[in-house]
Amino acid sequence: MKTNYLLAVCISMSVALSAQQNVEEVIVTAEKTEKNILDIGTTMNLYDEDFIEDQKITELGQLSYYVPNFTVQEEDVINPSLSIRGVGADSGFLVSRIGRFMNGLTMSSTTMSSFALYDLTRVEILKGPQPSTFGVDSAAGAFNVVTNKAELGSTYGSVSMGLGNFNSRDLQSVNNISLTDSSSLRISTFNSDIEGYTKNIGDGDNVNGRGNVSALRLSYTNEITDNLTLDVVINQENNKLPGVGYKSAYIFSENQDRSPYGAVDFRNTQDSETDREMLTQQYFLNYSINKNSSASLSLFDTQSNTFSFIDTDGSYLNIMEAGKTNNADLSGFEAQYQFNNDKLDLMVGYTKINKEAYDYLGIEFAEPYLLAFLTFDGQFAAANGLLSILQSGRGAFSSSNVYGDNFPIQQLRSLFASTLQNNPFNTIPIPLPDGSIYNLPVDVSPYIQPKVQTESQDSSSFYVDATYHFTDDLSFTVGYRDSSNDTAVVFDAKECNRPLVTGTCQDAVLQQKNSHKDEGEPLLKLSSVYNYSDSLSFYITSSEGRISPYVSYTGVTPAETIESQDFGFNYVDSKLFLSGAIFSYDFSNYTVAQLNYNTGFTSYSVMETATIDGYEFYGNYVISDSVKIFGSYGYQNAKLGQNTIDDKAFDYAGNTWRLAPESNYSAGISLNRGMANYILAYTYQDDVYFEESNDLDTYQEGYGLLNLNINIAISESVSTSIYFKNIMDEEFLIDGGNVGGDVLGLPTYVAGPPLMFGVSLSANF
Repeated sequence: MKTNYLLAVCISMSVALSAQQNVEEVIVTAEKTEKNILDIGTTMNLYDEDFIEDQKITELGQLSYYVPNFTVQEEDVINPSLSIRGVGADSGFLVSRIGRFMNGLTMSSTTMSSFALYDLTRVEILKGPQPSTFGVDSAAGAFNVVTNKAELGSTYGSVSMGLGNFNSRDLQSVNNISLTDSSSLRISTFNSDIEGYTKNIGDGDNVNGRGNVSALRLSYTNEITDNLTLDVVINQENNKLPGVGYKSAYIFSENQDRSPYGAVDFRNTQDSETDREMLTQQYFLNYSINKNSSASLSLFDTQSNTFSFIDTDGSYLNIMEAGKTNNADLSGFEAQYQFNNDKLDLMVGYTKINKEAYDYLGIEFAEPYLLAFLTFDGQFAAANGLLSILQSGRGAFSSSNVYGDNFPIQQLRSLFASTLQNNPFNTIPIPLPDGSIYNLPVDVSPYIQPKVQTESQDSSSFYVDATYHFTDDLSFTVGYRDSSNDTAVVFDAKECNRPLVTGTCQDAVLQQKNSHKDEGEPLLKLSSVYNYSDSLSFYITSSEGRISPYVSYTGVTPAETIESQDFGFNYVDSKLFLSGAIFSYDFSNYTVAQLNYNTGFTSYSVMETATIDGYEFYGNYVISDSVKIFGSYGYQNAKLGQNTIDDKAFDYAGNTWRLAPESNYSAGISLNRGMANYILAYTYQDDVYFEESNDLDTYQEGYGLLNLNINIAISESVSTSIYFKNIMDEEFLIDGGNVGGDVLGLPTYVAGPPLMFGVSLSANF
């Protein structure tokens, strides 16, 4: 392993040192203030506006293929999953392991963190804990999307229109308007509409894909005085997606393709869909006190209202469906003071954040199949020495369970599915006093069990980040943050819409409340940067991360902690940009929550310690005026620990973390020929598991995607583009297991997008 690390660094360094020494600057805001990338002690990946536009990237998931050790599962906009260096997954609405930010202000909510990427300055992905600059919500890392500000003194605009397969239509525009000598307004729009890429041969529309996106951003800048500046960003985004196509791995209709990538057959009470309305408001007030110091105040508020309806069993049987409504609000402020001179860079700040969420979950069952499932699940459990759903709260063949290497889990799931599919309980035999049998019809109308959960959290934190420059080439940084939060949760299981044939609801009507005050722990980040030359810098960083306890209505998990070490470098000149790092994490108290679907209560298995290590690098090189190459490579050894905190064997001991491929890489070339620019890029992601149980039905083998973008300048102001994504039409999965696998023991799959292509026309004015 160490040999691989050294080899990667030596190769990177030899390339860097052989390049020309003409220096260019790369400016980032990874440490909450604009700095040259050569002066920062944080491992990060930077992707600017040109890269994002040239690659036709409009979603974070599309960008993640080019980022080393960064995985994004974005099957819809309201529940994306992220993994940085093996660590990911959120613990509900209130707790994030990976921070999501827009313009440095938090968007760390599962329903808010997926948004359209358009009219951007750059996207920054920060690796490792970021306690002093981005806070406790970024214990494993963060991404920060920096939008374009309104430019003073300039009036200009652009418009782009496009068409593509799956009946896609796109319209984007930018208008920068100079209002006065000291104020400007920027109006940016993004509209996209595309049909689902997975065919539904049942009732309703096709599924999977981004559907309709309508977004509007207003950016306003006003230099009120020579010392005082106001920036305002208001972002409205509405989404109407075709719904997620969870396809059963074991239940198929007569005319259905059995491939995980084939058509679904949904015959639900309503179409699968995901709808979201989201409004973000950000206000930045900056005051320059003197040439060395400044103060700023940032206010923010994001509100989202979402609804989704999914076929959780993934089949035509309607065993289990779910409708979910979430209304969330994320608001707060950040006050900051900065001081800079030749020797000291000092940043002191205070943040206050309020999070609130309302979740309604209506689980629908087809009673004939519910009764059949409960019966056969119990029979199969008893025959194979397992626990049934009535005993453990999840199906006997749940994808969250761990089975022995020789246990024929897939064969048993197939047999169980066939038994369930062919034997619905349409009637219940009732013995009568005269000895005859009365077959009681089972109600076929949907049975709904509503559940409501409300959550709220008030948090505050104080932070300091100080960099001392011992010489022009050597600096040392100390970051400190102290946080606390107060969390309250109320869970309410409502009365079902009608009783089952048993005369009762499946789940008991109850209300549970819980609250917890977390005083937090002081967190440190230490780093040192050495500028070897005007083009090359080295840094070493040690950082602490802490994920606040997750508060459910049945318990409170211990706080999770991360201790990380990075050793890295950055090289920048007029031809070459290259960045790389070696890293190691010690992760403690990682918690696996297991909801008992029978009782409604959650149990927790808390892992003691796991170590994750690896390396990564990325960059680009300008070979000539017409040829440029770019690429990335990431390796991570991400295995779960062996024991729990009470010294018992951890359920998933030694398994691979969820969404943690051992390696991923990208390679691309940009060629200019006359009026045309050709960009060919290949990305590869290694084998991945979608669940930490590492169940066979939650596995996706490694795959590569080939993309081509052709940009042609028709004139100085008009251009056209042709793009092809996944040229080879590679079949792959973006999810496996899911609720169907966890609850019913019958996993479902979500297919990734096939070949996508289109053409666009752009004009500047």
